Amino acid sequence: MDFAQRFAQLNGDLIRYLKRLSRSSTVAEDIAQQVWLRLLDAHARGAALPNDPGEFRAVLFTAARNAYIDTYKRGHFEAHTSKLPPADLDRAIASVSADPGPELAVDAAGTARLLGNAVERLPEQQRETIRMWQQGLDVETMARRSNAPRDTVLSRKKYAFAKLRTWLEGAGLTAELACGG
Repeated sequence: MDFAQRFAQLNGDLIRYLKRLSRSSTVAEDIAQQVWLRLLDAHARGAALPNDPGEFRAVLFTAARNAYIDTYKRGHFEAHTSKLPPADLDRAIASVSADPGPELAVDAAGTARLLGNAVERLPEQQRETIRMWQQGLDVETMARRSNAPRDTVLSRKKYAFAKLRTWLEGAGLTAELACGG
């Protein structure tokens, strides 16, 4: 597979497509570069990429769309989420009663059981990603342990949380309570 030739043939179309999605030349060029680098990296690791030009184009544009969505969602989350300083978090935790009472204890046990069952329904790779996240591991450590790229781990976590939210909202629980964001 000649990446230089494919790049010359498809990069202009790819950037135009990403410009329509993002409405930004800078974002389109950045994402296009990320996608080409990811494909080169995958090819270097021995991943099978399509030889058929139409199939390669489909893979390229799907990867670009996914990269745009991941970038946009991550940027949107970071722009609309405020980080709580540790001291404020400690005060918030301290303000919660140490003895929640029997009703809250029963509710918490039921929620934990429901959440545990929902996690067990996830596909294996997503389930393992959630378990590592629950252990407090950072993304780089999770990527090393699962032998997967960082972005793959982030995607697995994102899709796992989306499934958990759907299942738990169907059970009448809020996503914030069940998934922690």
